Amino acid sequence: MIKSIYGVMAEFDNPTALVNAARAAREKGYRKLDAYSPFPIEELTDALDLHKNRLPLIVLAGGIVGGMAGYLLQYYVTVWDFPINVGGRPLHSWPSYIVITFELTILLAAISAVVGCVGVAIAFGGGNAPADATIKALPQGFWSSAGYTTHDKMAAMPNSLLMVTLASNFGTFLLYGLSCVICMVAYHKHPNFKVIRHFAVPVFGLVANLACMAFYLVGPFMGYGTKMEPLLALGIAAVWAIYGGIYFTRAGKKAGRTTLVASRSASAA
Repeated sequence: MIKSIYGVMAEFDNPTALVNAARAAREKGYRKLDAYSPFPIEELTDALDLHKNRLPLIVLAGGIVGGMAGYLLQYYVTVWDFPINVGGRPLHSWPSYIVITFELTILLAAISAVVGCVGVAIAFGGGNAPADATIKALPQGFWSSAGYTTHDKMAAMPNSLLMVTLASNFGTFLLYGLSCVICMVAYHKHPNFKVIRHFAVPVFGLVANLACMAFYLVGPFMGYGTKMEPLLALGIAAVWAIYGGIYFTRAGKKAGRTTLVASRSASAA
């Protein structure tokens, strides 16, 4: 009895042969095709007709919504809710909005990418993808092993992109937490003080940012990721903070300004 054939796997020596085989398979009517290569092949995307992907639109929509939300939120706060004259600049000073707008654009785009990838996989994915053991058993050529020794040794090394991202986010959490503290201190016993706006919301923001920073130390020991990236990110942040403190102190002394206030002046008292 001849067993049914569920699929065929082939290996090609050059990109041209791979692209030609993919086009020939589609011309024969086969649609469940996939291909893997150690470097991008633009013609392969056309040969497999992989352009119909909803994920880029989901990420684009998330990025646009995040950017608009960040910009409009800052516009509302600085122009309508609590306008402050800072050095005579216009209330609608769009250059100062760039950082938060960029952050929310990236944040919403990343969240949309994760949610969209999971949603697309659940809605349109199938069980035809090869398992990890099948991919590992395939013959490995030169391009699949160039630049590293083994997969296990590479996986044991810290992820530099993740490490830089965590270090940057730690600084962001610290900045947002200090902003919440400044808000509470500035409006303490202020005539326009409001409990929700100037105490409850900043306290929630401070606790949330402290929790995010604490997760750098607690998370890896709870089984969430490895210990290398967050600990190295904390090291980078500490070195940067020490360097910034030394530079700020020296620059203040050079300019004749007091950087660290040791006592309150008589006029302030």
